[in-house]
Amino acid sequence: MIKVLEQGAWINYTNRLNEKELISQAMFLSSRYECSATMVATGVGFKITQAYFSIHRCPDMSKRKEEKIPELIGGSGHYDGVRAIKDLKDFGDDGKVKELLAECIRGFEQAETYLLAELGYKTREEYEAYWQKDKAEYCRPYWGRMPGLEEWSTYIGAYDHNRTENFYNKYKSYAILQKKEGEAIISGIYNDSFHEMHSELTYNLGSRNISEFDMIVHRAPHDPCYELSHTAADAFIGKPIDSFKKRDIGKIIGGAPGCFHLVDIVADMALAAIELQQAGK
Repeated sequence: MIKVLEQGAWINYTNRLNEKELISQAMFLSSRYECSATMVATGVGFKITQAYFSIHRCPDMSKRKEEKIPELIGGSGHYDGVRAIKDLKDFGDDGKVKELLAECIRGFEQAETYLLAELGYKTREEYEAYWQKDKAEYCRPYWGRMPGLEEWSTYIGAYDHNRTENFYNKYKSYAILQKKEGEAIISGIYNDSFHEMHSELTYNLGSRNISEFDMIVHRAPHDPCYELSHTAADAFIGKPIDSFKKRDIGKIIGGAPGCFHLVDIVADMALAAIELQQAGK
């Protein structure tokens, strides 16, 4: 019989709010949490005009609240905006709100590809040339074999279906299951507008050591992305799951030769296992 120890999901979408602004909303729902965060930013310059969050359910129910975040107003809702989020006060929710705010910014970043006029680019090829010049160390395809100038736009269907209202959708989830006594399996799913990935690992509930690990890329924009499937098992097997913080995982399967989307879901899986033990379950 399968026993569900913990499960959770992160959801994010980015839409056009009006002619000048975008809205990005992120939610986290799990066995122990229900939290959300919202950001509104200008399409030109990605300047934050609104930011607020909600905590509806968490281990300490006295921490429930809904508040605006004035400290972020006027700041960047783009790549460098995550720094300001790190400097915010502790919301008493084990970092969930800060991560949700970071998800909002990631949504704006992904929406960028459909906002060429706001960004000042005349053609999609001009925008891709910028990536190949200034983002060469960003991720695996740009670090390894540069894609053609039209490859990304063709993949996302921008030439025949350019998004104008709903720019980006993202869903990632994990489930910690117990099938054998003393052993847990974590399954992690990443699915967004441009990617689909899965990872699974098994660890001992006593020793906390990982005995099995695998990951696979199902849907991705470029051929080099798929080369990451079924790799890195040796870096995880035999090690305690509690030793894998997001920074450590990034060093193994992230950086220019890796994929930060895979880092994202594997880090969620490891953190869920750590928090489950801390909760005494």
